[in-house]
Amino acid sequence: MLTQNLTQPIYCEQSTCIDHRGKPLSFPSTAAYEAHYEARHRHVCLACCKVFPNDYFLQLHLDEFHDMLLQIRRERGEKVFRCFVQNCKKSFMTPKMRRLHLIDKHHFPQYYDFNIIASGTLSFEERQRHAECKKSSDRMDIVKTKRTRQSNDIETTKDTMDMDELTQQMTRLRIPRSISFGRAKPGLSSTRKKK
Repeated sequence: MLTQNLTQPIYCEQSTCIDHRGKPLSFPSTAAYEAHYEARHRHVCLACCKVFPNDYFLQLHLDEFHDMLLQIRRERGEKVFRCFVQNCKKSFMTPKMRRLHLIDKHHFPQYYDFNIIASGTLSFEERQRHAECKKSSDRMDIVKTKRTRQSNDIETTKDTMDMDELTQQMTRLRIPRSISFGRAKPGLSSTRKKK
């Protein structure tokens, strides 16, 4: 009875893990399933669902793409792009400078996927599916944006009507001569000598 259970395949229950027939992926052994889990489900960004090879790459991704404070520091011109090698403490102003450092100092091959921090470890097919999903979600965002703009236009019309009324009321006000708006100090205009 126990030997029968050991020969049955193990299925991954994640909705993203399906084979070409649309069925859950199956694995012949526990070791194969653990290797799959380690590669596809362990180091996942919860914000964008991208998978990374280890905790360090996941942390680099979180810092560079989802950390608002780091984005502000980057806009100020600080070095925020850390080296891919954990023991190396160098940081760079641009990803290109980091790439050149990795090739020169750490002997990374030029064809290495230096964009891994942005894209994760997706295969080509998975990137295509992700792009298609993103396009459809972008279309939905465009529709939502149009609806939001239409409702904002209605509110803006109300605001501009109030502004027009305020402008009319302000033109009716009489400003005392003792008040100036940066041209001269009050009371000095009468002390000037006329030529």
